Amino acid sequence: MLRKLFRSISREEDGGIDIGNILLLAIGLIFIAVGFIIYPVILDGVEQVLDAPTIDSYTGLGPVASVAPLIVLIGFVTAGVVTGFFGLRNIIRGR
Repeated sequence: MLRKLFRSISREEDGGIDIGNILLLAIGLIFIAVGFIIYPVILDGVEQVLDAPTIDSYTGLGPVASVAPLIVLIGFVTAGVVTGFFGLRNIIRGR
């Protein structure tokens, strides 16, 4: 697979690879990086919400707030992986 990738990057028959595919790869990496950077910020915010003295008066807020950071992280990582996959797939296929 890597051999096919390097051949497709170095070929000159159609003028090289499309910059859009490289941008897809870069955007995928940015999604993953932002997800990992924002995760501790979200954890701190949720911790402050859960430490509030009036948290018991809101039914279901505690469990929802404790799951929210994981959902946000999974969303960012999934978006990064899918975007990077499509960029890499298009580079290998030569589109």
